[in-house]
Amino acid sequence: MPAFRYRAMSPAGEAQQGLLDAPDLDQAVDRLHNMGLVPVRIEAQGTPKLHTDRIPFMQKKVAPRDLILFTRQLSSPRWRASTPRPRIRASSRPSTRCARTWSRAPP
Repeated sequence: MPAFRYRAMSPAGEAQQGLLDAPDLDQAVDRLHNMGLVPVRIEAQGTPKLHTDRIPFMQKKVAPRDLILFTRQLSSPRWRASTPRPRIRASSRPSTRCARTWSRAPP
């Protein structure tokens, strides 16, 4: 029977982790629910992990300073002025649709 390593939250909000024997992933999730836990992560024991060290763009994290700078630049008036906005056509004559409905006398 395969073993599954899990991380789950208890009803009190405490993180718990451990090893669970189950025939498949669905059974493992059901057993955690029966124990009163909410699964956060479940993976089969011995499952190969992703090798992110081989993927160049996943090696480095964005520095908080760069993230702050990017979001400030994104929200600046200069950026908002350069983004296209949909045009709203203005009618040359005013709408009388509402005026007609309100001007009727009740029956």
